[in-house]
Amino acid sequence: HRLAMLRESTLFLKRALSGETAYFRDFPTLVRYFRLNPEGKLKLAFAPGGPLPFYGGTLGPKSLAIAGEHMEGIVFPGQFLAFFRTGRLSAMIQAAKEAANSKWWG
Repeated sequence: HRLAMLRESTLFLKRALSGETAYFRDFPTLVRYFRLNPEGKLKLAFAPGGPLPFYGGTLGPKSLAIAGEHMEGIVFPGQFLAFFRTGRLSAMIQAAKEAANSKWWG
């Protein structure tokens, strides 16, 4: 549920803030959580100034995969140095890179 919320929130905001119409029915997790009308939509009343980059603050492998596929970068939380010093950072970055090139969760 949390991973679906992360993915759908990112995709919804990217679509809406790019000037496209974001149809609620395309985001069932958001519809359920926020009790939105599935027939609703969001369209900005102004032209966006340009693409807005999205960054994920995450550590888990699945959320890193979502960030790698749908976001422009990752902001590592306070554990960055601990992961760097223990050698886990490169594996986390690799997981995000691999996800950027795959569609494993549909």
